[in-house]
Amino acid sequence: MIIFLHGANDYSSAQYLKKIKEKFIKEVDKSQLNIIILQGNKITPEKLEQEYFSTPFMAKKRLIILKNIISRSEEHTSELQS
Repeated sequence: MIIFLHGANDYSSAQYLKKIKEKFIKEVDKSQLNIIILQGNKITPEKLEQEYFSTPFMAKKRLIILKNIISRSEEHTSELQS
């Protein structure tokens, strides 16, 4: 399952992500060893593939969170405004 959080309201997105993580911890992985947080603007396709295909550790599934997957770098944003 893929859930895509976006928009100008960072607070609401953060609260929804918090609920997702809490539910995952409660129902799937109390140890939190299978929650992976990656910075999307810095991750390579190979690293993402490695995390995606890794076997969960003592749980039935993993939660992979990609942050800033489509954010623009400051350099790129300034180029667009020129």
